[in-house]
Amino acid sequence: MKKFALLALVAILAAACGNPDKPSTSAAATMTTAPALTAPALKSKPEYREKAKRAIASYEVSPELDQIPDFGRDESVGWQEVVGMSLAYFVSEPQTYNEKKGLVNSEYGDIPEVQRRARNRTRQVMVAYGIFQLGNNPVRMDWLKRAVTLLWASASRETAYRLTVPSIKKALALMPREDREDYLRILRHTSRYMATFDFAREEQYLTNLEAGGCTAEAWQKKHFKLPYWFVGSRGNCKVLFTTYGPDGKENPYRKAEAFVYRRVEEGWDIHDMKQVLDRLIADLS
Repeated sequence: MKKFALLALVAILAAACGNPDKPSTSAAATMTTAPALTAPALKSKPEYREKAKRAIASYEVSPELDQIPDFGRDESVGWQEVVGMSLAYFVSEPQTYNEKKGLVNSEYGDIPEVQRRARNRTRQVMVAYGIFQLGNNPVRMDWLKRAVTLLWASASRETAYRLTVPSIKKALALMPREDREDYLRILRHTSRYMATFDFAREEQYLTNLEAGGCTAEAWQKKHFKLPYWFVGSRGNCKVLFTTYGPDGKENPYRKAEAFVYRRVEEGWDIHDMKQVLDRLIADLS
């Protein structure tokens, strides 16, 4: 599993951003082979199946995906449908939560700085909902995370990459240009972050947050002032980890950075991750 590629299967999406708690067991250490895994049925509403069907046709999702081993056949959904559904939300979520309507209705919508911040909010959605599928996808996230983890531990990883990337390229080609450019911007930012990744710095930052002292004035003077929305977080300092970096700056790509940290913490090799991510960027550019 140490050659797991961050975002290398954007359509199947490797692990949710979730919370930043440290894992109790290292997936890299315990999963050497990928046992058969039963897929979850999609939610019963027929519109979900129709959405997947349309996406499979639009993005030419390969039926060969359902031939990938280590994936149970006991339920009614296979890899082709999972990829189709994921690509549907990969394309639609940036539009569902697009900032432009809010800007039109705002008296400040023509101010460049307001527009910049609003687009950064959309980019955060693209990372969390478009790439990591934390939004409306009816496929259970706990299953999706485990299934892709097992897939990347298996000999079928390269096959999955080969079959999926053409559909990702098709989805990128059919989405609005601004969204396409932002998705590639997210991947490139993550590659640059990997190139200068400082595990010790991130670990110390998370440890400080886990200690729960961020509400103290002394902590804020040393690190950064808490954002206005933190009031609704019930004082859980760890929620800041996926929004603010150790430098105290809010970052629309921070969830991708946090993803990298968690995978390295679990034992995955940062250089292998970057190598395959760079391959993906080259394939999609």
